[in-house]
Amino acid sequence: MNRKELLENHDRLCDLSRDIMEKKNKDYSGENPDIFINFRSTAFIGVHPVKGILSRVLDKMQRIVTYADTGKLENDSVEADTTDIINYMILIQSMIMSDEAYDHTRAVQDPSVLNNQSTLNTFISDEIEKEME
Repeated sequence: MNRKELLENHDRLCDLSRDIMEKKNKDYSGENPDIFINFRSTAFIGVHPVKGILSRVLDKMQRIVTYADTGKLENDSVEADTTDIINYMILIQSMIMSDEAYDHTRAVQDPSVLNNQSTLNTFISDEIEKEME
C-alpha cells in the first residue's frame, strides 16, 4: 500500500464509520433527546459512561488481537471492529465535550435516578436544561 492508497482507505473507513454511527445511534437512542442514553446506562452499575465505552473498545481490540494471532475471525471482520473502534472514540470525545453540563457523578452515586423511565426522563431533562444554560 502506498500513501495515496492509505489516505483513500482512511476516507473510505471514515465515511463507512459515519454511516454506521448514524444508523446505530438511531437504533440505540430512538427519539430520546439524549443521544448518549444507551452509554449513560452504565451508571446503573456504578460505571462512568466513558469507562463503559472503553470496555467495549477493549472487546474490539481483543478481537483484532485474535485475528493477529490466528489470521481469522469466526464472526464479523477486522474492518467491522475497526469502524466500531473509530466510532467509540468519536463517541467518547463527543460525550466529553457535552459532559461539562452532564452530571454522571450524580447518576453513578445514585443510580435510582435511572431506575424507571419517568425518573430517567426527568434526570435527562434536568441535564439538558443545565446544558442549555
